[in-house]
Amino acid sequence: MLKPVLIGAQVVLAILVILGILLQTPKATGLGGVIGGGGDSGGGYRRRRGLEAGLLRMSAVFIGLFVIVAAINVWIDAQHMLLLIARQLADFLADRGLI
Repeated sequence: MLKPVLIGAQVVLAILVILGILLQTPKATGLGGVIGGGGDSGGGYRRRRGLEAGLLRMSAVFIGLFVIVAAINVWIDAQHMLLLIARQLADFLADRGLI
């Protein structure tokens, strides 16, 4: 019952992370910009301000939420798997008359 909600949350968060990262302006134009001096890098470092800073913070929040939801999802799967193994072991032992 909770599993589909967690999977849906992971999909939405993944899309938001991708969009947040793609909307950010690059600091430089990659290795070619560093070597060739292209782009508006101004030495390769500049401080993010305004909307860029907000996008960076929101991307970090979405990444953090994605990691938390993924960890909860893995934990629930592990608990479910342990329960299934315990049931199968109990059935196996009962079939052999050991319980």
